[in-house]
Amino acid sequence: MRSLYSILFRSYMVLALVPLVVLGIMLTVWIASVQIDASLRQEQAMAKHVAHNLRKHFSVLEDKLYSLNQYRNFAALSDKEMRNVAQEMIARKSSIYSIIILDERGLVKTRVSSNMVYDGSEPLDSTDSELFKRIVKTGQVNYGPVHGYSKSGESLMLVGVPLKDRATDRLEIVLLAEFRLDVVWKDVVEQNYHDGESVFLVAEDGYVLAHPNPSFVLAKRRLSLINGDRIRKSLDEKWVIGASADLNLGELTYKVVAEREVETALVPAISSAGIALFATLLTAALVFLATMRNVRRIANPVKLLTEAAHNIREEGFYPGVSVSGFKEIKELSLAFDSMTRKLQRMLEELENEVQIRKNSEEALLLSEERFRALHNASFGGIAIHEQGRILDCNQGLAEISGFDVDKLVGMDILQLISETSRSAVQNNIRNEVENSYEAKAIRKDGIEYPARLESRNIPYKGRLVQVLEFRDMTSQKRAEEFIIQNEKMMSLGGLAAGMAHEINNPLAAIVGSCQNLRNRLLKDSPINVKVAEESGTSFDSIVSYVQARDCDNMVESIYESGKRAADIVRDMLSFSRRNEKSLVSNKITDLMDNTIKLVSNDYDLKKNYDFKKIDIVKDYADSNCNVLCYSNQMQQVFFNLLKNAAHAMSDKEYVDDVPRLIIRTYSRENMSVAEIEDNGPGLSEEVRKKVFEPFFSTKGPGKGTGLGLSVSYFIIVKQHRGSMEVVSEPGKWTRFVISIPIEGPENVGGAGIS
Repeated sequence: MRSLYSILFRSYMVLALVPLVVLGIMLTVWIASVQIDASLRQEQAMAKHVAHNLRKHFSVLEDKLYSLNQYRNFAALSDKEMRNVAQEMIARKSSIYSIIILDERGLVKTRVSSNMVYDGSEPLDSTDSELFKRIVKTGQVNYGPVHGYSKSGESLMLVGVPLKDRATDRLEIVLLAEFRLDVVWKDVVEQNYHDGESVFLVAEDGYVLAHPNPSFVLAKRRLSLINGDRIRKSLDEKWVIGASADLNLGELTYKVVAEREVETALVPAISSAGIALFATLLTAALVFLATMRNVRRIANPVKLLTEAAHNIREEGFYPGVSVSGFKEIKELSLAFDSMTRKLQRMLEELENEVQIRKNSEEALLLSEERFRALHNASFGGIAIHEQGRILDCNQGLAEISGFDVDKLVGMDILQLISETSRSAVQNNIRNEVENSYEAKAIRKDGIEYPARLESRNIPYKGRLVQVLEFRDMTSQKRAEEFIIQNEKMMSLGGLAAGMAHEINNPLAAIVGSCQNLRNRLLKDSPINVKVAEESGTSFDSIVSYVQARDCDNMVESIYESGKRAADIVRDMLSFSRRNEKSLVSNKITDLMDNTIKLVSNDYDLKKNYDFKKIDIVKDYADSNCNVLCYSNQMQQVFFNLLKNAAHAMSDKEYVDDVPRLIIRTYSRENMSVAEIEDNGPGLSEEVRKKVFEPFFSTKGPGKGTGLGLSVSYFIIVKQHRGSMEVVSEPGKWTRFVISIPIEGPENVGGAGIS
């Protein structure tokens, strides 16, 4: 038997809802088609815009190469001078990877790239030769094919530029340059990206040359472009709307392809379709409401009474209904109301009592959760204890001490305190001291650390207990040590500069006088012989007397001491002087290798050691990273550290091991880091704190000035605005860590000494 609801619903579907839905679908399809056309026009404009900008960018690079003609006699320069000019241009312009300078006969004068200098005698390959012939024939800029550089995987575009004599217009020099296509592409295209859009470059044969996803370039993916194909699958198998524009470079033609994901392009269409669909549904809803309003006047009274009967049967509760309509139905509803009203009042009283108890339990649970959250969110370690026995603790104490929370509960809190501080902490606990104080704490592994302890008395589960907070002060102590050390170094540097200037003048007189004495007493010169004869003696007698009385050795000793003092003065002056030489881009690994070659000749017969007998382990993690620095100063730092390490290892007796130097280089954020580690006797904590102080030396008298590490510190921190750190384990090893900014000291603030 069909109900009234089913009859009315079917009529509504046939007469109103189906036509409205069909109309909404047709409108949505039309909006989507219009949006696809608009997106296609937008991608065509984007492709043409990028192609135009790329051509302008390549023109700028061509002009940069043409700028070499600012040298009036550039062709007359030596190969070395040409190489220097080319290297400077590559260093200044990251878009240029390499430059080959050829004469008018095609002979290589010089050949350089961003990471190496080639042998000038190396012949041109077939591609370079073909491009050279076209340039000589046309006398104009020509482009060669794009190829990949095997070592780095980057794409390089070959271009040839003729340089003519400005007076005779005769071709004298041909430049073959390789442009970094990835860098050029990034400079031009990166700012033009929008959400869901990708722009990339393909060759005439369809191979992808530049793409936001480099893996497509490395995998040599190929794209087939079909004119009129507005919607197609992209390289990553997504449906896109795409367009292309030609990029003409000489005789070569490339295509700039702009694509937008269909989902992104249809967002406005979906929005418009959503509005249309909303209007359709709203109209359908109004029709539905008008239909149901008539049904409600007939069916609702019966439905309300039926639901009320079900509530009484299943839940024993009747909310009460007011039914208008037939007289019999209204009387039945009044009878239901009278019967259930008393039951409803009883249920309300019971619910109120249950709700009061529930609220109390929730408040108690919320309070306990808040306490536990604050307890565990503390930045320090918190222990609730009673006369030293831990009743509860947070996760912070477990992280600081190394014990699990379960192990800490029930433990004596003095087990977390070093023996040197236990007596004082025990007295404070016994006397219930409520203030902060410092003490030595100890972790599970036995390592001691400085801690700040703060105690408070709190009520806990009906009794008064103490809460003790642990704060690890290791970082703060190191920071205080750094500030004190840095201020000491700055003040000593100024004092050293003033003393050096005061000492320098009399020292120069001493050294100069010693040289004159040596020349006048020992040198067999005509003037010395003449003056000796005029004084009534011979020059040989004077020499015999000087040597017999050991005066020559005395003069030599004074001269050597003066030179040693002069060296000390020079090192003292380096504290306050800033090197005025220009910064040069270098590889830290190359500087390190050159310094190792230099220091390899160091030996000492008295101490019976030879640097060549030291095992050197190189761990270069970033050998291709170039750093802007003062080359000679960096080599001076490396030389001091390597020589100090060699001398330190000579004082240690090796049984199952050999003297070893481990040298590491790597990059960290914007810093280039070099580590020099030896397996020598190590440094004590007291010595480690003083190694950078001027005139501090662990060597005996006369064996060192104590300025080597101080000068190294000033070179790294003051000259390069970097940082210098030393860590050591006595008896096992010592490691010096040097960090300098990759972009040079003018761009990055120094970190200082650790």
